[in-house]
Amino acid sequence: MGYAHVTVATGTRLVFSTQTALDTQGNLVGAHDLAVQTSQAIKNLALALSAANATLAVIAKTTLYVVSLDDDSLPKIFAGISAYTEETSHQVPLTASTLLGVQRLGLADALIEIEAVAVLP
Repeated sequence: MGYAHVTVATGTRLVFSTQTALDTQGNLVGAHDLAVQTSQAIKNLALALSAANATLAVIAKTTLYVVSLDDDSLPKIFAGISAYTEETSHQVPLTASTLLGVQRLGLADALIEIEAVAVLP
C-alpha cells in the first residue's frame, strides 16, 4: 500500500471490508509479526478483487488499521508490501491512503486490517 495525496478514478466503485491475515483455512498467519500479517492481508485483498475480475491496480483508496502503531510499524508494513511484491511479482499501487493506530482489532492477535475502495474502469 503506497501513498498518494489524490487518486482520481471514474467507473464502478467496489468497497471491500477489511482484510486480515487469515489463510484459506481461517487461521491467523504471522502471529506477532506485522510484516507477515501485512503481506497476507494484501494477498487476501488481491483474492477478493479477483472475485470481481479485478486486480490491485484498480484500488483508489486504502485504510490501514494497525494495533499499537509506533515508529517501528511503518518499516514493518513496507516490509510486508515488499514481501508480497517479491512473492507474487505483482506491484502494490500508490493510492490515497489513511493509516490509523488502534488499540485492538476484532480478531485476537491480528495486528493489521486493510480496507479498500476500488474503481473498475
